[in-house]
Amino acid sequence: MAACSCSEADSPTCDMLGEKRALIAGFVGSAVASAIGGLSTSFTMLLIARVAQGAFAALRPPSALSLLNTTFTVRAERNRAFGAYGAIAGAGGGIGLVLGGSSPPTCRGDTPCS
Repeated sequence: MAACSCSEADSPTCDMLGEKRALIAGFVGSAVASAIGGLSTSFTMLLIARVAQGAFAALRPPSALSLLNTTFTVRAERNRAFGAYGAIAGAGGGIGLVLGGSSPPTCRGDTPCS
């Protein structure tokens, strides 16, 4: 949810920081927020970490697309790069949903984690 709501504001952020810095900030910020969420001791701390993780995750696609746009100046190469980006992003999203839905739950509220 945070990633969707922040994606509109992240394009100007990428313009201010620069594509490369924004991409690095998105990866590092998302990793740090994920670590904080994993080490959280309360629901509030977990919720804040997940919102931060989503906000930093929303920073990555506009900066990656902007980097592709500036790196590939020849139209045919740029079209190929955007096609590869779209294919990888789409396949990754689809595979992630299938694997996440098919994996058995290991932790439930009424049983200990195994």
